[in-house]
Amino acid sequence: MDWWKQQLSACVESVAVAVPQVQASLTQLGHNMGEWVGGLGAGGGAAGGGAAVGREYEVGGRRLRVIRQLGEGGYSFVYLVKLVQGDGLAAASLGTDTLYALKRVLCGSQEQLAEAQHEVAVMRRLRHPCLLPLLDAAVQQQATPDGGSRRVVLMLFPVYGQGNLFDFVQQQRQLWRHQLQAAQPAARTALVARQLCDVLHLFLQVCAALHSMHSMDPPLAHRDIKPQNVLIRRSQSAASASGSAGAVQLLEQQQQQGVPAEWSGAGGNGPEFSEPAVVAVEAGGQAGRQQRLAAWQRQYEAVLMDFGSTRTALVQVRNRAEAMAVQEDAERQCTAPYRAPELWDVPSCCTLDERVDVWSLGCLLYFMVCGQSPFERSAGEAGGSLMLAVANGRLTWPDEAAPSCPASIQQLVASCLDTDISTRPRVAEVVARAERVLASLAS
Repeated sequence: MDWWKQQLSACVESVAVAVPQVQASLTQLGHNMGEWVGGLGAGGGAAGGGAAVGREYEVGGRRLRVIRQLGEGGYSFVYLVKLVQGDGLAAASLGTDTLYALKRVLCGSQEQLAEAQHEVAVMRRLRHPCLLPLLDAAVQQQATPDGGSRRVVLMLFPVYGQGNLFDFVQQQRQLWRHQLQAAQPAARTALVARQLCDVLHLFLQVCAALHSMHSMDPPLAHRDIKPQNVLIRRSQSAASASGSAGAVQLLEQQQQQGVPAEWSGAGGNGPEFSEPAVVAVEAGGQAGRQQRLAAWQRQYEAVLMDFGSTRTALVQVRNRAEAMAVQEDAERQCTAPYRAPELWDVPSCCTLDERVDVWSLGCLLYFMVCGQSPFERSAGEAGGSLMLAVANGRLTWPDEAAPSCPASIQQLVASCLDTDISTRPRVAEVVARAERVLASLAS
């Protein structure tokens, strides 16, 4: 039965690669989450969002008015909202004219409610400059047209004006091409080096976010690292620093008060998160390196988001039933082009850990350099299955990217894309290698 399932999955992947319209639709599904918090910079909301304009929601004693819809996906909608009334804490620390992103999740079943609560519980634990902060959350009861009711989970976030990394990289690549065409031949090598330094600055920030999750007790794996789940904003100026500090102050005050019982994670699909956890800002697991983060945050800052897929990193698989459960969960939660090979076909006896995220990091860095994920490209070239391309692990570089991409970056990507999880590096090792590459390019 498992063999037939694998063959069917391979056929589906082949169709997705062979038919551009299908592939575009599948890619768009992956955009949904990245659009909602980063949608402010897009200049408009999703279609059909006009009905929500002007509606008000209350979260933690603060009344929020919808300005426009930023996006939607599945059973969730995300709105750009403005604080119109709040308690003293909100008014003092956030101000009354600040814009936020409000995610509204419709929970028609207990399973959907548990998944939303799991996401909130994870975010209550996270505290790092490169992880999207949850400013507040609430559960409400909503009447349905058939006379029944359902639960609605509301989550309040900051808004990031530059959108997500997927759109940002596409825009930057166009800008870089124009710069290279306009530059004198003698200056092009230095210009490419500066562009790759910019890529590594953002990449290292994502690594820092992941390291904070992998260093928790127990370690957490994000399980869905992809460009659409990395938000971009300009580095904060002195004028905006006070507003950001207020948001951080509110977050710390909330977490010092403890996590509400309803967000403990009990009954959810993941680990229980009953206590907040403070994670130091460390790049590669070494104390005293907090200052290095500021050097990475040059013109732009990267923030990792979407923690609905987050799971306890260490997973012991002891039989086929457990393997199939892990695999089915990964198929629901992990975006295919960035999914580690051990999650495509989970062995009946194995150990999974946080290095599933390192595979995704390798795919992410490849995307930042080439503008596409490595195995989508491989599958497209061969006209074959994405699953088989991932299992094979054969890495090729586009002709236009290979000459300008130094061997050190290609080797860094290749190390992350080791198909054997036991020999794949951990995030701390990836950071150390990336810093050496950055130093060589900057010299």
